[in-house]
Amino acid sequence: MSNDTKCGPENCPVINWGGLSPDEQRAQRRSRAEKLSAQGFTEAAIAATLGVSQATISGDLKLSTVDKLKPAKTTTNPKGAGRPKGSRKTTGPQQDRRTDLPEAADLVLDAGMSYEKAAELCDASLQVVRASVAREEGRRQAQPHIDPGSLSMSARGRAEAYIRQQVRKFALNYQQKVAALNLQAYKLATKLWDEVLLPKHKQRLADAERILKRRQGVMTSKEYRLIWSCLHPDQVSDQEKKHRYSEAFDIFRRVQKLLLDEKQLPTEELQDFRMQFTDAVKQRVKEERRAKRRANGSIMRA
Repeated sequence: MSNDTKCGPENCPVINWGGLSPDEQRAQRRSRAEKLSAQGFTEAAIAATLGVSQATISGDLKLSTVDKLKPAKTTTNPKGAGRPKGSRKTTGPQQDRRTDLPEAADLVLDAGMSYEKAAELCDASLQVVRASVAREEGRRQAQPHIDPGSLSMSARGRAEAYIRQQVRKFALNYQQKVAALNLQAYKLATKLWDEVLLPKHKQRLADAERILKRRQGVMTSKEYRLIWSCLHPDQVSDQEKKHRYSEAFDIFRRVQKLLLDEKQLPTEELQDFRMQFTDAVKQRVKEERRAKRRANGSIMRA
């Protein structure tokens, strides 16, 4: 390390910096201090050479180091610091910033659910759930217990009216949620029926109808009715035979379409079960609405 510096009019800071502004002098000093530091001079030696304090030289060298770490100036980033305009800072997964979850506290305090299960259902961290439970416990303890007997008649009447109002509000909210869930279930069931079950069902109906209409039969309608009447259980008086005749009568009735041809026993048009399903759902909705109206009437009377 060399401890000598060149001296002369061209290297003297007092002569060279005399006509400069303070900012220009500071820039020149930082440049000279950086060069001397790179040559191995100490901060004290640089300060003595440039005629300033060691603290000033220390600050100049630190600023020089920070400037080197900044991004270079470009056309898209003329300031040289920070990220270019229009670019986005890449970050990791967003952390849950929620700090108070009353619904999680209700699950733990009222439903008896564990902290872990409540955190899973509410999609929150265990720490947030514990803090929410602590806040809810504090709120509940801060609420004074009011004895209805200590209230005046007018205050008690207002309190009871308020309670009835809240009960009706809760019942209405519950009914709306149930109706929304029922509607969602109906849409899912209809979609399943239309896209999966109905095409298969129609195909099977078409196959069955085609087979039935092509049947030839083995006897006439008159012959069928003759044999069927002979199998009627009223033809015998013995109880054991009545039971056997009854079974034979039912069996012969079930094979009617196999014994007669299409002309003698035309195939009736097969119904679309979707219409039956829709009618059943509509009837179910009507019954539920009727039950809700009765329940609301009982709440109002209470």
